[in-house]
Amino acid sequence: MKKLLTVLICAGILGMAGVTHAQTQKGNLMIGSQLANIGGVFQNNSNEFDFSITPSIAYFIHDNLALGGMLNLGLEAPKGAPTTFTYGIGPWARYYFATPEELDFSKHAAFFLDGFVGFQGENHSKGGGSTNGLGIKVGPGVSYFITPNVALDAALDYNVVIGFGNATTVNRLAINLGFQIFLPTGKLKERYHEETNQ
Repeated sequence: MKKLLTVLICAGILGMAGVTHAQTQKGNLMIGSQLANIGGVFQNNSNEFDFSITPSIAYFIHDNLALGGMLNLGLEAPKGAPTTFTYGIGPWARYYFATPEELDFSKHAAFFLDGFVGFQGENHSKGGGSTNGLGIKVGPGVSYFITPNVALDAALDYNVVIGFGNATTVNRLAINLGFQIFLPTGKLKERYHEETNQ
């Protein structure tokens, strides 16, 4: 356990001091989440709570191309109206058009395109209707690297759910904010083997 902790600390130091062009390199791991509609409106005549989180994990199978999985959970609870629960799970892909050094945007930005295809649904309480079926989400975005291994994301996503229920399709267009953590798995493995062989 002590050796594993030492490896993780060393990896963190290497990440903070690392070269920034390596985030989207083949073999790296990307873990993060999109955050949207967290909060609500609380007034005398109107109380509403909104929450949506989309955790994801992906592995770079090629430079700038990551494949993985994504989970979506969302809740909208307005006063006096049906509560809406949204969910989704499935494979997810992201392609970065350039590494941060190749851009002039403060040398810290990288533009990307996201794509998701999976099982999604939107269900309303009190007979408000539902749609459950195939979900497709696609959209462009930008990652801004606040450290060599942590990026803040902003994305414009178009999401359509085609399925069964009271409504056969649901369309949404949203601006989502989130973050990603980039882990150099090759360096972690190398450090782990060095520590375990000592």
